[in-house]
Amino acid sequence: MRIHCTYNQATKTFDRDVTQVIIGRPKPGVEVDLDLTPDDTVSRPHARVWADDGRWWIEDLRSSHGTKVNSQEVRYGGKCPLKSGDVVEVGLTRLTMEFPVELPAPAPRPVTLPGVEIAAMHDAGGSQVAQFSDATGASFIPRLKLLCDLPLQLSSDQSLDTLFEVVLDRLVQVIPGASRAAVLLCEAGSGELLPRAFRSPGGSGPAVSETLARRSIAERKGLLWLRGSEAELSQSILINRIESGMYAPLAWGGQTFGVICVDNPQAGRPFLDDDLRFLVAVAQYTSIAIANNKLADDLRRTVLVQERLLTSFSPKLRQKLLERARNGRLRTGGERSEVTILSCDMRGFTRTAAAMDPEDVVDMLNEYLPALTAPILQHDGTIDKFIGDAVLAIFGSPEPDAQQCEKAVRAALEMQVAAEALSGQRQKRKQPTCRIGIGIHAGAVVHGFVGSQERMEFTVIGDAVNRATRYCDAAKGGEVLISPDVFRHVHRIFSTQENEVTAKHDEKLRAFLVTGIKDRQTAS
Repeated sequence: MRIHCTYNQATKTFDRDVTQVIIGRPKPGVEVDLDLTPDDTVSRPHARVWADDGRWWIEDLRSSHGTKVNSQEVRYGGKCPLKSGDVVEVGLTRLTMEFPVELPAPAPRPVTLPGVEIAAMHDAGGSQVAQFSDATGASFIPRLKLLCDLPLQLSSDQSLDTLFEVVLDRLVQVIPGASRAAVLLCEAGSGELLPRAFRSPGGSGPAVSETLARRSIAERKGLLWLRGSEAELSQSILINRIESGMYAPLAWGGQTFGVICVDNPQAGRPFLDDDLRFLVAVAQYTSIAIANNKLADDLRRTVLVQERLLTSFSPKLRQKLLERARNGRLRTGGERSEVTILSCDMRGFTRTAAAMDPEDVVDMLNEYLPALTAPILQHDGTIDKFIGDAVLAIFGSPEPDAQQCEKAVRAALEMQVAAEALSGQRQKRKQPTCRIGIGIHAGAVVHGFVGSQERMEFTVIGDAVNRATRYCDAAKGGEVLISPDVFRHVHRIFSTQENEVTAKHDEKLRAFLVTGIKDRQTAS
């Protein structure tokens, strides 16, 4: 066989008297006959050319960029006939084929395919033999049906354990001589191989050679072993009376999850290389299922983490923000609009905490803060930040809300009720208590997400924040003070008393003390 290779205007010729050529680029553990380096668009390996039934054929070996014969795509899983003069496109390399008139007699050699390695096969006397199964035989149809059914199994909602059980049952049915099978997965951290599912007559445990299983995993290749090979003296092989075994790694996307094993304790029917090819194909499907399952678990954990990170927002806002994140629309950026700011502070906390153990101070905060934030979130507020014993919340952001002032005041009244109830419980336990003061103001601010896509925080900037803090400073324990800007929106809903209060630095503020909620008849 002669192949003229042209890449980047340079030509080289491959000329050997062989009946099979693996084309591509090499990688550790996988050799190629025709090395097309430095064309990095060629896969490792890429395609196979071989003689069969008096003709030459080519097949694509799961390459990244595909294979073309005379500009026609060769689909993976099928084969295409070749003749002298045909032009094969592999990556950016053009191959011009030239074949002998008569096919040479095939040289006996082990068959190596990407991801598949056939271990040396021996007869009882130790001499190496080559054996091939008939792909047109009776076992072909059941195997094809299993390979066709597996994608449907993968797309179902069944668990991995159920899928493993189905796969092992079918493997034992369609592989002649197979009587035992197992799936072993690598335990995270320790790397220990643990049986996840197995099939064994009589209910005995899995019959596995861990030496062969680990070799298959380490080399990321399928392995066929027959009695008489160098691993024969392995204790597990002797104990389990393994006469013929096959091992295929469960690997996908750069990850290795474990190994799938099939063995036969009877010497009458050893496994063949076609059996191993079939097992490797099943293992690849199974690996996809494991990878998809892990991806789904990772996504669930990511959503859970995102939800925890978004606990500063009400459940309704949280869902909207998660939807934005899924669609790639949660980005940094701010906008200016009118929002309502609620500032809350524990009165006398610093003085009380000074006489307490640090652990008791933290426990006290961990009791009061959840009780105070719950009403905020229930009324669609957003927790901007905690500053020691203080809470800053925003209503009307990041989503606009026409009822933001009313919701802020309702939340404040419920916060006072929650704080009083909690203080009563702590007082019965003879624990320190404190009361809270709340100030609410409405005004224009800049608000939005700041930072980067990797680290993003919600914030609000503007004088309205400082004004709300001043009203909070002026509020006594148990009081809710609102500014005139808030009062204009809620005076029909809440009972108030107008006051002039003194904030820090002796600043005089016009304020309204909220004393309750008007009944419907009065409010109308």
